[in-house]
Amino acid sequence: MKIPFLSRTGFTLVELMIVVAIVGILASVAIPAYRYFTKNAQSVEAEVALTEIHRLQQLHHAQSGSFAGDLRAIGFNPIPQLKFYSVGMRFLGGTDGIAYQAYASAKEDSEGSTRFVLTQYQDGHTTMDKSVVPSGTAGLPEAGGSAGSQAGGGGGLGDDPLAGASPGASSSTGGSQRTVMHSNQSIGMGSQ
Repeated sequence: MKIPFLSRTGFTLVELMIVVAIVGILASVAIPAYRYFTKNAQSVEAEVALTEIHRLQQLHHAQSGSFAGDLRAIGFNPIPQLKFYSVGMRFLGGTDGIAYQAYASAKEDSEGSTRFVLTQYQDGHTTMDKSVVPSGTAGLPEAGGSAGSQAGGGGGLGDDPLAGASPGASSSTGGSQRTVMHSNQSIGMGSQ
């Protein structure tokens, strides 16, 4: 009598371990890249909000001849509400040549988030300071609010992350990465 040949198919334990190791290596590379791109996508919300604040301030300045002291006075009310960032404004009224500063900080405390500070100077030029938030640095608190804060978004002038810093220094990051973008814009006939 002839015994039929049994073929054994499947994977050995070594082959499975190699596949698991390769998947682990790919995941360890992909997860940080995913977080980086997610943070960059979320930071667009802050840039758009600060650009809108700047536009509304320019309209207010063109109509009244001065910059507004809070966000409600210029009509800033983002719809839909900001999901990832809280915004606020400091009105400096010409202190050290600065008319106002608008800022945006991540609502969640997470490493790699970006804090933005838009500074409008009396001479007409603006700067946008982008600072990467180091680990353990808190953003704006969710509670509170004042005339200078985003409606329903938390963080008033008393919660200002720039408070305590000199008006000339727009933010302090403790040695983390910082990118400063400058753009010159004229304000009516008064720019020099």
